[in-house]
Amino acid sequence: MEELNFKPLDHAACRLGESPRWHAGEERLYWTDIDGKKLWRVRLDGGAAESAELEQKAGCIVLREQGGLVLAMEDGVYAGDPFGGGKLEQLCPHPDPAFAAKGGRFNDGRCDARGRLWVGTMDPERKNQAALHRLDPKDMKMETMQEGFNTFNGLAFHPNGREAWYTDSRQYSLYRSSFDLEQGSIGPRELLREWPKEQSPARPDGAAFDTDGCYWTALFEGAGIARLDGASAEIVFEQALPVGFPTMPCFAGPGLGQLAVTSALGNDPEAELAKNPLAGRVLLAAAAVAGLPEPSFAG
Repeated sequence: MEELNFKPLDHAACRLGESPRWHAGEERLYWTDIDGKKLWRVRLDGGAAESAELEQKAGCIVLREQGGLVLAMEDGVYAGDPFGGGKLEQLCPHPDPAFAAKGGRFNDGRCDARGRLWVGTMDPERKNQAALHRLDPKDMKMETMQEGFNTFNGLAFHPNGREAWYTDSRQYSLYRSSFDLEQGSIGPRELLREWPKEQSPARPDGAAFDTDGCYWTALFEGAGIARLDGASAEIVFEQALPVGFPTMPCFAGPGLGQLAVTSALGNDPEAELAKNPLAGRVLLAAAAVAGLPEPSFAG
């Protein structure tokens, strides 16, 4: 695979850009700036990017079948249209208020093909306190599905329909679990690969599968992205990026034939911007392989 020709989108740098989502109906790319408490959107035809202020940090966003967005925020999961000026509606409270009160928050998540929201958490200080939760649109109840993570990340459902892949960024690890779509259940986690932290600070962050069944992951603090074989998890393609802290890839545009990658400024924004002037921006390139349609929340 030849290197992708990434270009930056025109918007202000995000402190922690994350959770890019392509809205095919609107022909817009959405993403969140978690630490900046903003939601962004832009058309990919060169239009100006727009932002909306949020009252809380939104760890991830997904589209909603009935319109608008679902946002996993500090004290619960909300729905609405931040660009429409209306108040967001809380769908359910955080399942562990004590965890949130001690600095933990929702992080990476996405919907399965039945419209359930799966969302993990992170704790920046404590170990093994984060978890993976599932919000069922039928009753709006959230259930804890797995525990024992530091920073849950990289959730993507394999196109074979039988597996869920995800990472623990602070453990530099990629896992796989069996997945039962009809039951909405997930099996024990199996370690697929580790990134040797003694060799590089790069660690797996957000992710997406392509139509070939390969798993793309952003290498946070590693200034790159990697494409992994969907069976062996061996790296089959890797590319450096002009940002030090890429966070998540997303297939976007007509036919999902473009790859967008969000990024962050890290703990020293001034130094990161001096080294990488495109830091905090979304990078976009024509992809050599297409992505998969993203399910929306069914509630």
